[in-house]
Amino acid sequence: MAGRHMTSGIRTKLAILVTGAIVLMLVIITGICLVNFQNELKRIAYENQETRIKVFWSLLRQKGDEFTLQDGNLMVGNYVINGNYELPDKVKKLCGGTATVFMGDVRVSTNVMKNDGTRAVGTKLTGIAYDTVFGKQKPYRGEAKILGVPYSTAYDPIRDRSGTIIGVLYTGVKKSEFFKVYDRFMIHLIVVSLIFAAVICVLMHFMISRIITNPMSAVIHSIRDMKFDLTTRLDASRRDEIGELAQWFN
Repeated sequence: MAGRHMTSGIRTKLAILVTGAIVLMLVIITGICLVNFQNELKRIAYENQETRIKVFWSLLRQKGDEFTLQDGNLMVGNYVINGNYELPDKVKKLCGGTATVFMGDVRVSTNVMKNDGTRAVGTKLTGIAYDTVFGKQKPYRGEAKILGVPYSTAYDPIRDRSGTIIGVLYTGVKKSEFFKVYDRFMIHLIVVSLIFAAVICVLMHFMISRIITNPMSAVIHSIRDMKFDLTTRLDASRRDEIGELAQWFN
């Protein structure tokens, strides 16, 4: 009983130690993989927005070269943008995602839809995108909330001939839609890691028993069964600490 208790205690401690080391290693590796994958997705999202907004600019420039405000409308050449959804819908057809033209900070042409199913015409640009475009007078790339929903976005200022910002061009995609592949990957990676950890732990438990605790149990049982017969010799053929213990005892 004492021998079984001692070896089972050693086996348990070794199993906990090895399992803890394996779990820690898997957590670190999994975390690194997830961070790298997320960063790669962010890079792809940035490149996608650059492509979308370049396509949008190209479509607008096919209508004209100069942006102006005339009779309360935003114009490019002779093309009236207000209430005209041709180009945002074409961007969606070509590249996916959402597209908007702002006159000033007000949406006048968009494929962004409100909860009631109508286009979000008349809603205003707010938040960090507004501060960057109208405050710093620079393009904005990054996350922004549109009608309370996080989007991966690109905003460019629209300038008239004098360089004054008279509108904003926008493209974007819902962050949840773009990063759903990341969520699936994260779940799959965690499941695979847990299965791998469980298999490794079982194998390590078997190896610990075979290499360490079972031979120690054999030595202990041999000593216990001697019944003070000191002529008995233990098997000292192992080339490790257990063999050294048997040799020392002999």
